[in-house]
Amino acid sequence: LVRPKGIARPIRVFELLGEAGDPITLDVHAWERGMAAYLARDWDTAEAAFATAPPEDALAAHYRAAVARLRADPPGPDWTGVETFATK
Repeated sequence: LVRPKGIARPIRVFELLGEAGDPITLDVHAWERGMAAYLARDWDTAEAAFATAPPEDALAAHYRAAVARLRADPPGPDWTGVETFATK
């Protein structure tokens, strides 16, 4: 979930996995486990799940970096996992 600048409610963003008929190289179940763990602040499980993504998966790399940041500086009790962007 992200909250673009000027938007009050978070919106869900989806990642294109390929064209129809292409083999899917991402373990969708691992991704879902990773996101659930991320939102639950279970950094170890989230990190392990995101590590199963192919190396070229930029979104998985983004979440692995986010897990490292959040592990080093844990979020407060009001953290929802929504990323808010201050610029367009």
